[in-house]
Amino acid sequence: FGLASLPAPLLLPLSLGAGMAAGALWAFLPAFLKETRGAHEVITAILLNYVAQNTTRFLATVPLKDPAGQAPQTPVVGAALPRFSEAYEVHAGLVLAVVAVVLVALALRRTVWGYETRAVGEGAGAAEAAGIPAARVRINAFLLSGALAGLAGAVVALGTFHRFPADFYGIGYGFEGLAVALLAGGSAWGVLPSALLLGALGAGAEAMEFATDTPKQIVSVVQAILIVAVAARFTLRRRAKADAAAPASPLPAETGASGSAAGESPA
Repeated sequence: FGLASLPAPLLLPLSLGAGMAAGALWAFLPAFLKETRGAHEVITAILLNYVAQNTTRFLATVPLKDPAGQAPQTPVVGAALPRFSEAYEVHAGLVLAVVAVVLVALALRRTVWGYETRAVGEGAGAAEAAGIPAARVRINAFLLSGALAGLAGAVVALGTFHRFPADFYGIGYGFEGLAVALLAGGSAWGVLPSALLLGALGAGAEAMEFATDTPKQIVSVVQAILIVAVAARFTLRRRAKADAAAPASPLPAETGASGSAAGESPA
């Protein structure tokens, strides 16, 4: 917080950039372990989540705790994203999210980096045979994903809380992001409607419970059904591709009896 005296037009982009840098640096850890030790990136990333959670909780509880309050959280940050509506807590982070989706989608389709990323995603072996360094591409993809996750965390901290609470990870946005990615079907453009759908379900859960006495947990059930349906579709599609690519089985050999009969000459 030594930079709190900086003007807001300078402090805000620095704060967002710091969030992106921290996210990219943290994402480098599972990327490095995957490329050097063969560790599964999903397992290492989930395990590292607990390290990050406890580290940031300690920082917000002890060295960076707001001395003026009792709750374990940092002081109010001077850089705050402007809000469009106080009633619905809609702030400029929505614009940043849309801009990020557009930039990533265009980069994936219209740049060399995007071509290499899509090629490695379709098949690392074929990409390497074509001269594309698959390891470098995977690490770059990790770094970008970490930077976007860090940007999302910074947006929540600066736009919603205006500080960093110790229970920040209890919100669960990270795992909801996984659900959004699954519903998007690997498409950057698909992130927008998927995020809007899950966000609307989550935001309307409490209002639905209040108005209809329906447990808000039903929203989690609906989300789970959507994810299972999408996962089943991908599984069936992948199996169909594998069956289509499999070589056709040879015709069965003729039996000895039929072969002998075919070889007999008429008397």
